[in-house]
Order: sequence, then C-alpha cells, then structure tokens
Amino acid sequence: CQVDALYICDGVLYLFEVKNWTGAFRLNNGEFLGGSACPLAQLNRSRKILERVLWNLRISVPVEMRLVFMGPGVCLYGLRQEDPILMAHQLPKFFEGLRRQNRRFIQRSDIQLGERLVQCHVADNPYRKLPPYSSKTVASGIMCPNCRVAMRPYHAKNLICGDCGFNELKKNSLRRSITELDLLFPLEKQRVHQIYQWCDGLVSKRLIHKQLGSKESAQLNE
Repeated sequence: CQVDALYICDGVLYLFEVKNWTGAFRLNNGEFLGGSACPLAQLNRSRKILERVLWNLRISVPVEMRLVFMGPGVCLYGLRQEDPILMAHQLPKFFEGLRRQNRRFIQRSDIQLGERLVQCHVADNPYRKLPPYSSKTVASGIMCPNCRVAMRPYHAKNLICGDCGFNELKKNSLRRSITELDLLFPLEKQRVHQIYQWCDGLVSKRLIHKQLGSKESAQLNE
C-alpha cells in the first residue's frame, strides 16, 4: 500500500493519509458522498495491509489512522466527532495531546519499530505490469490529481474539477501534464502542438511555449 506518513509514539503506530483537496464535501456515517472513491475506505484498506505487515514481522502494536486535509479551502459537512479526520489547524493540538499523554515521548522500541518499517519500504513496485499503449490509445485531457476526473475551465487562469472541486492554476496543471507526458512517452520529444492536444486546448500555446522554455533552462542549469 502507499503510505503518506507514519508516526510512532509510545508503542502506537499512527497511519496518516494526507489530502490537499479544496471545496465542500458531505459525509454520511463516515462515507464521502458524490466522490469517485472514499478516502476513509482507502485509508482503512491501507491500515489492514499495514497490520498484516506487522503480523508477518511478529510485531504487536496498535494502529490508529487519521485522514488529514491540508488545504485551507476545504469544508466537510456531516463530520462527526468519532470520524478519524483532522483538519490542518488541528494538527498542532493533536500532537501536543500526544506529548502530554506520554512522558517518555520517544522510546527505544519506537525507534526499532521505525527501523523495521523502513526496511520494508519498496521504492518500485515489482508487481506492476503496464499494458501496451500509445499516444492514440491514451485519453487526453488534464486530470484532477485527486480523483482523476477531467478538469474544466474555471477562470481565465484556473481549472476546476467538477467532481471534488479541486481548483488549480493553469500553469500548475500544465506542469503536471508535461510531467505525465514525460512519464508515459519518455522517448518522444515534446512539442507545443502535441502538448496542446494532450491538454485538450485548456491551456494556450503561449503558456506552453513559456513552460517549455523554463523546463529547458532548468535542464541546462543542472
């Protein structure tokens, strides 16, 4: 599973899933309504996999999970006190509470647990199998980084996701799209017209020219 952050304190392992969403969302009994995927369900799946890893290592520690929303422009309706969700402004109070509960904040066993988990880290997934694809078979468009839904124009300089409400500057969306092209087609030289078509015309060719110029300058300075 993909883990955003792990925090170990006094024999308890805290699993964090971090979201940079913006917009308003509604919850019903701990489930997100209207989204393509429930982040709490994903987090619970990661917790079960992590507990299986600990069981295989013969390590018995409780695992607590927290879903963290870092974006200042996110609003959650229907949030209950028992939901394992934290907003960005609640993080200092959360960690301060852990410090007050535990006199010995860092124990030797915590350090050993962290070292064992670092040894289990896999940088590249050996089971990933990519299907054959080409520029003609891959759908174009600028996708939301959260839910992978095609984004649409919002203002002259912004794009927005119609599903989760994620709002982003066009220049940042273009930068992500160029990175995706580099990853999908590393042997092809990226040209302005190719990128323009890949972005479905959501960004201007002038902005693409400017972004490619900045990219080439950065490569020359490396």
